[in-house]
Amino acid sequence: MKKWLLYSLYILSATAFFIYYLFPSEQAKKYVIFKFANANPGFSLKIDRIKPAFPPGLKFYTVSLFQNDRLMFDAEDIKVTPAILSFFGSETVFSFKSRTCQGIISGKAALPKKAGDKNPDFRLVNISADLSGIQIKDIKAIQTAPYYKSLSGTADGTVTSDPSQGIIAKLALKDCAVGLSTPLFSLGNLTFKTAVADMTMDSNKKIQIKQLDIKGTQASGTVSGSVEMKTPPGKSMLNLTGTIKPHPELIAALGPAALIFKTGTGEKGLPFKIGGTLESPSFLK
Repeated sequence: MKKWLLYSLYILSATAFFIYYLFPSEQAKKYVIFKFANANPGFSLKIDRIKPAFPPGLKFYTVSLFQNDRLMFDAEDIKVTPAILSFFGSETVFSFKSRTCQGIISGKAALPKKAGDKNPDFRLVNISADLSGIQIKDIKAIQTAPYYKSLSGTADGTVTSDPSQGIIAKLALKDCAVGLSTPLFSLGNLTFKTAVADMTMDSNKKIQIKQLDIKGTQASGTVSGSVEMKTPPGKSMLNLTGTIKPHPELIAALGPAALIFKTGTGEKGLPFKIGGTLESPSFLK
């Protein structure tokens, strides 16, 4: 009995060893990269290697997302684990977990099945993700935008993607700092203790900001409205309204320019409207 058990353990260990070390990583990489590019025109992936993982699944190491050869996002690794029983249902479900930007992104993806379709359409996938401790300064797409010098802070929240509803994001940011490319009056940096956002983006790439509440030592305020994304992004159309309430620190820093806040701010703050484009915004009355 003991000899049988030892032989069984040896066979299982040897099998696991060879599956891991002889796993066809290059072929798996090519398949995933091709499928992703086919489902997302204009985007591409770069993956260092793929290995089997336990519980049964795959682990992707050093994953980079590009848009038209521009680096958008990096991840140290992404572990994908299928829900085995979902293979027999109406949709295939995968759980995933990624270490990225000094934080964690985890969640589930559900891919509907079509009768007789051997090549599933990944554009129909539903994704629900939780963000924890994501450092904004490490997100490549944000840091390379030309409309500010720097942007930092920590992001938590949830993001869902549904082909019928678009993308829904509910985010909570803290300890945010924005380095302005063009100083606002005499200010080169804006800081916020917290920023809470509730927004959506539809299939036409129109971002609807339902609510954005900002609280900081310099000022507090609210913003709502829409951003119609264009190519290049600087041409995106702005239609935003909100209020801003300056705190003593901001008023002192602005000096004579602070006169614009002396009247009419009230408890809710000074109302404002922003139109124009992302690269050339205009403040409306």
